[in-house]
Amino acid sequence: MVGMMYSQGVGAEKNCELGLSWTRKAADRGVARAQHNLGVMYENGNCVGQDYAQAAHWYDLAASKGDLSAMSNLGTLYLSGQGVKKDPAKAVALFRKAADGGDAIAQSNLGTALIYGTGVPVDMQAGFELLKKAAASTPANPTLYFNLGVAYERGQGTPRNPEEALKYYKFAAANGHAGAQVNLGMMLASGKGTNPDIPAGYMWIELAAEQGDNFAKEKLDYLVSKASPRQIAEGKRLLDKWKRTHGLKE
Repeated sequence: MVGMMYSQGVGAEKNCELGLSWTRKAADRGVARAQHNLGVMYENGNCVGQDYAQAAHWYDLAASKGDLSAMSNLGTLYLSGQGVKKDPAKAVALFRKAADGGDAIAQSNLGTALIYGTGVPVDMQAGFELLKKAAASTPANPTLYFNLGVAYERGQGTPRNPEEALKYYKFAAANGHAGAQVNLGMMLASGKGTNPDIPAGYMWIELAAEQGDNFAKEKLDYLVSKASPRQIAEGKRLLDKWKRTHGLKE
């Protein structure tokens, strides 16, 4: 949509004034996708002040018209209690409706809820199957791969399989998912599912730490305390090479 093109700078130079204007006009006319997009803008604070209550309002309007992504996003707000009263059961109901409609993110969210018993009785096997289904249907989404990797690493609804966990973590980590970068780094450093590789582990955890991930910073301090100076130096070399290869360093 034109509004999202301007607000995100995709296919056009970013212009918040035009992006917000186009999106709001369409949302006020009752266009579900525009209502969803306006909700995203409020949730992320993109071109407007961050306002979770407004995000929930617009998601709710879009969801009432059958927008699956809006249902999933609204469910996430009910799960966290941002902008609405926290209600895990309502979140699960929204995830389930969107998941039944084929929304991959909702399928993954519902799968995670089933694994941990959030707003619904625990059913790890059903949760795992939903995580697999979601990752298979949308292979470009690193969060879906991360969630599936966690299930394989921890044996949630499936036998523990560190080799499979590594495979999914690697994809998600390479696409910037901080949680996957930390988990991949720790598995590599400890030799879980692979030969130990402390320098590579350092590289991935440092990448997550540079995104501001506090858990990564804790793990990085721990790894540095256990590794040799030579291993850390090699990790920094790998980090520099990664950044240059992926255009993150001039």
